[in-house]
Amino acid sequence: MYMKKNLTIIIATAVIAAVIAGLFFFFRFSAKENNAPLAYTTFTTDEGFAVEYPNWQKLNITNPEEGMPADLTAKENLKILIYATNGAAVVQISERTFDPKKSFKDIIEGMIKNQRESVKNLIIWRNDIGASSALLETKSILNGIKMHTISKAFYVGNGKVYSVAFISADESYNFFKPIAEHIIYSAKVWR
Repeated sequence: MYMKKNLTIIIATAVIAAVIAGLFFFFRFSAKENNAPLAYTTFTTDEGFAVEYPNWQKLNITNPEEGMPADLTAKENLKILIYATNGAAVVQISERTFDPKKSFKDIIEGMIKNQRESVKNLIIWRNDIGASSALLETKSILNGIKMHTISKAFYVGNGKVYSVAFISADESYNFFKPIAEHIIYSAKVWR
């Protein structure tokens, strides 16, 4: 009886040790997989605009109204070039065309005015407009969810503006902030 009890304790201890070791290796392997650096792809145009975006699922958004209010897309002659998502955040790369006689500053101010008219509860808390690029950070409410958007736009001439936007729920923005900053600060016009 004593020997049987000791054998049971030894077997139970070995099983527990094996399970703990298995869990350790499983979680260690999973943690390495989850901590793998995020892979990026570079999007470029013939006009020299380039931006890196994560290798997330790309949705084929051929109708811009699926990603933005219809009146806004019409006013800005918007084309969505890339719409990538991981299910919790979105990267949108767009092209807009405007009257080539307008200055970049007037174009951006018009875009902000259009957004204020189309997007309810829009709060713009960062708005840096330069000679040929602009950085905009906003918060808004979409379907009852507070959203956080950071975007950068570049004027490439002839009334054409390329932009990249990173959009997530405001409550999860800090989690995504390193990715958002990588995307926004990778954007440039190199010609």
